[in-house]
Amino acid sequence: MIDAMKLTKITAIIVLIAFIIPGTGSAIRLIPTKPVERDRESRPPAEEAETVPPPDKPGQTDPGRAGEPKPHERKDFLILEENMSAQFYADVAKAYSKYGRYDRAIKLYHFAIKRSDRSLNVAELYHGLGTAYTRRGKYKDALQYLEKAVELAPDLGSKTDYSYNLASAYSSVGQMDKAIDAYQFVVDSSKDSIWTESARRQLFRIYRDRNQLDEYIAKYEERVEKDPNDFKALVNLAEIYTSARHDAAKSVAYYEKAYAVRPDNNRIRERLAQRYESVRQYEKALELYKKLAEEAEDSMKPYRYERVSNLYAQLNQQEKALEWAAKILELDKKDNYAYIRVASIYRRYGENDKAVQMYRKAFEVAREPYQKESSLYQLGSLYEQMRKYDKAEEAYREILNNDLKTHYDNNAKGAINRLKELRGEERKEENREDNRED
Repeated sequence: MIDAMKLTKITAIIVLIAFIIPGTGSAIRLIPTKPVERDRESRPPAEEAETVPPPDKPGQTDPGRAGEPKPHERKDFLILEENMSAQFYADVAKAYSKYGRYDRAIKLYHFAIKRSDRSLNVAELYHGLGTAYTRRGKYKDALQYLEKAVELAPDLGSKTDYSYNLASAYSSVGQMDKAIDAYQFVVDSSKDSIWTESARRQLFRIYRDRNQLDEYIAKYEERVEKDPNDFKALVNLAEIYTSARHDAAKSVAYYEKAYAVRPDNNRIRERLAQRYESVRQYEKALELYKKLAEEAEDSMKPYRYERVSNLYAQLNQQEKALEWAAKILELDKKDNYAYIRVASIYRRYGENDKAVQMYRKAFEVAREPYQKESSLYQLGSLYEQMRKYDKAEEAYREILNNDLKTHYDNNAKGAINRLKELRGEERKEENREDNRED
C-alpha cells in the first residue's frame, strides 16, 4: 500500500507536470474525484466551505486563466481543497508563479496559508503571496502580506531578503520613508544578501532625488570617524563614491580601508581589484586577482584566470598573459567558452593563426546551437579583420546553412552584405593602384 504522504507527492508531481504542458488548465482532473470521508462534525458548513474566488470584476479577463475550466467544471479545485495538504498548495502556487500565472498562484497561496501548520514556513508563504500580488501590480494588496512575511521570518537571512521586496512595494505606492527604512535594514544587515547591492543603489537614488545625498554621506562619515573599523559604513561610502558620486580616488580609499578591516572578504577584494583596474593601477589589481584565482571555486576559475591574463596583457607581459590563458584550457578541454577566451587573447597579440585554431576548436566542442554560431561568427570576424574575405564569408554562410535560428543569423546576413562593400572598396583601391602605375 502507498501511504498518504507518498500518494500526495505523486499526485503533486502529476499535477505540476500537467501545469507546464500548454492547454492543460484543467489538469487537476487527474486527481481522483472521490473526496476523503470526514466525521460529520469536522465538515465545514456549506456556506463556509472554501471555494476558488471569482475574477476581481464580472467579465474581467484574467491573463492567468487561459485554458482554465469553465465555472461548472471547477469542482476539481474544490476536490483538491478537500483532499490536499497545505504543502501541496504551496508547491503548486510556486509552480504557477514560476510560469507567470500569478492570479492562480494567489488563490493557492491563500489556501496554503489557511491550512498551514507548524511544519510549514508560513513566512515564506506570505512572501510568495505578497510577491505574486506585486507581479500583478497590486502593491497595496501586497504590503500586508510582505509585512507579515518580515514579521514572521524564521531567521535574519530570510528577514533581510523579504525586507527588500517589502521596500520595493513601499516605493511603488509612494511610501518612501518606509521604503528607506526597509532598504536600510537590508544594507545594514549582518547577513549578506543577493539584494544588498540593489538596496544600496535604491537608497542612493532616493536620497539623490530628495537632494539629501550629502546628508546621507555625512551620516556614514560620522560613523567612520567614531569607529574607523566600521566595515558596513566603509563599504557604503566606497559604493557611494563609486556609483553615485563617481569619485574614483575616494572610492579606492574607502575600499582599501574596508579591505584592511576584512582582508578575507573576497567580495571586497574583488571590488577593490575592479577599482584599481578602473584607475589603471594594474599591478595592484593583478595582485588581488591572483589571490582570487588561487582561492576560487572551480566554476569561477576560468573567469579569474581570464582577468589575470588580461591584466598581464595590459602590462604588456605577453608570455604571462598567454600562460594564464593556457590555464583556462587546462581546466576543461571541452569548454567552448574557454577556447573563445584563449582565442581572444591570441587575437589581441596578433597571433591570428593560433586564434583561428582556437575558434575552430570552440566550434568542435560546442554543445549548444548558440555556442556553435558564436564560434563561427567570431571566426568570420577574425578572417574579415585579416582581410581574408572569402574565408570570412564561408564562416558566415555556414551559420546560415546550419539553420539553427539564433540571433547570429541576422548578424551573419549583415556581415555578408558588409563583405560585399569591403570587396568593392578593395577593387576600387586596386584600380587606383593600377592607374598610378600606368
